[in-house]
Amino acid sequence: MARPRPTSSTPRRRTCRSAAPTPRSSTAHGEHRPGHGRRRRQRRGHRRRGDGLLEEIHRRSPEARVLVVDYLAAVPEHACYPLVPVTEEDMVYLHATFLKLNAMVERAAAAGGVELVDTFTPTLGHDVCRDPTVRYAEVYGPSVNGPALGVPAHPNSAGAAAQFRAVLAHLDGG
Repeated sequence: MARPRPTSSTPRRRTCRSAAPTPRSSTAHGEHRPGHGRRRRQRRGHRRRGDGLLEEIHRRSPEARVLVVDYLAAVPEHACYPLVPVTEEDMVYLHATFLKLNAMVERAAAAGGVELVDTFTPTLGHDVCRDPTVRYAEVYGPSVNGPALGVPAHPNSAGAAAQFRAVLAHLDGG
């Protein structure tokens, strides 16, 4: 009896050789995506709202010590295929995007007159390309730090603990 051919809804078995997915380049860089200009304008609006949020915190609690936490070093400068199935070009882009995010957070903190807690520097070397017991951010699937389900490029429990330590050190003046 002949085996039925797999369809798009039938899962395919992977051989040892094909176990790691091939990295695919994408248009993640935004130059050719529909609506990209609209999203860029929305991000600019979000920055203004973020500044307004800090102003509102100061208005409601004028004596409060306000801290803003930047993003940890989740994405490395270079790809680490097959561990993370992302092309070199896309990993470089993602790394640059996270740096821009942190620069935006830093500008908002300065404009809002609040303190910035650097969690990026103390988490260098713990990115998604590291061993599961070393990394502070996850790829896909279960996390050994927790245990929990990992959300791509988001802190796992070890990453959250590292950010917590950075906040405590900042509060202690270190």
